[in-house]
Amino acid sequence: MRLHTAHGRFSALRATPFLQRCDARPAAGGLTAPPQATSRLLTLTERELSVAYVVAGGRTNQEAAAELYVSQKTVEYHLSHIYAKLGISSRRQLGQALRALES
Repeated sequence: MRLHTAHGRFSALRATPFLQRCDARPAAGGLTAPPQATSRLLTLTERELSVAYVVAGGRTNQEAAAELYVSQKTVEYHLSHIYAKLGISSRRQLGQALRALES
């Protein structure tokens, strides 16, 4: 359980060397997230990650913009980059990618 928690925190911080240590023993830590999901999410900027989590939480672009104190166009801009970087095309896939990272 501790390795799992550490993995989630290292992913959020994009601490690649520590993630690699966690991934070296996924069975021991009970991790099942594919390494590709982790490495793709690591390419997201801090702002893209915040947009991704807010949008994956079920908010509309307008609600996400209000919560993050940015314009709706900014949310749309970041979402287009998030989708391209992760190779996805929907909010549902975004939620799945984030859940895979946390599990």
